[in-house]
Amino acid sequence: MDVSAVARGRKCSLTIDKLVLAENENDLESVPLPFIEEDAGEAHVGTTIILSGLDSRLNFPTPDRFREVLVHEYGREDAFKVFVNEAQLSVDDVPGVLREVEKTLTESGSVRLRFTIADGRESTKITGYSTEGGRESRRGSR
Repeated sequence: MDVSAVARGRKCSLTIDKLVLAENENDLESVPLPFIEEDAGEAHVGTTIILSGLDSRLNFPTPDRFREVLVHEYGREDAFKVFVNEAQLSVDDVPGVLREVEKTLTESGSVRLRFTIADGRESTKITGYSTEGGRESRRGSR
C-alpha cells in the first residue's frame, strides 16, 4: 500500500509492505516505515492511497462494489472527495434507481435535480435523507 499526502507545499509518502507486516505481526513497532518528504510543487492538496499486490485468491470487492461501499460512508462529506480508479464518488454509486429532473423556475431559472431511490430497507440505514410519513429527516453516519 502506498500513501501520499500533499499539504502546505510538501508531499509526504509512505510505502507499507504487506509481507513485512505479516513477518512482524507480533511486534508492529519493529516494522520499518520508509517515510519520504519532498517539495510538492504545484501538486493538488489531498491524500492518495493506492492498494496493489492484492491476493487474487481473496474475494475483494470490484471497483463498482468498492464505490458502493465508500459512497455510503463518505458520499455526503463536503470536506473531501473520494475517487476510485480516478472516478469521483457520486449519487450514481448509490444502489437503486437514478432519477434526473430538469425544470425552469420563474424565480431562479433552469434547475436540475439528481437523486437515487435506494433499493430496499438495508440502503436506508446509510447516511442521508429519508422520508417517513411525509416527514423529511436527515440522519448521520455515526
